[in-house]
Amino acid sequence: MRSRYTAFVRGDVEHLLRTWHSDTRPATLELDPSVRWTGLEVLDRVGGGLFDVEGVVEFRAHHRDGLQHERSRFARDAGRWVYRDGAVGRPGVGRPLRRSPTGTPRRARPCPPA
Repeated sequence: MRSRYTAFVRGDVEHLLRTWHSDTRPATLELDPSVRWTGLEVLDRVGGGLFDVEGVVEFRAHHRDGLQHERSRFARDAGRWVYRDGAVGRPGVGRPLRRSPTGTPRRARPCPPA
């Protein structure tokens, strides 16, 4: 998850696509170069251990114009963790999390899905 955040910070599209599950991976990915990521907070983790095949990570990724709050699902594929999808939103702030089928938010700027 942290490597995907770093890939968003650096604009490393190849790493993002390589670490995306083949069932949900988009054919292409364009990042908004004006987004400046400033920090990552991991809020919760469920599963994702040595003997697990799935895991969930809830995080906040901060950028200079705000933050992206997501609960991301990961799966182990051929021995490595890959991003499946994420629910985007801000729990407890009046609106439910929205499922993001491609892992990108439903706004102009892409988020770090984990």
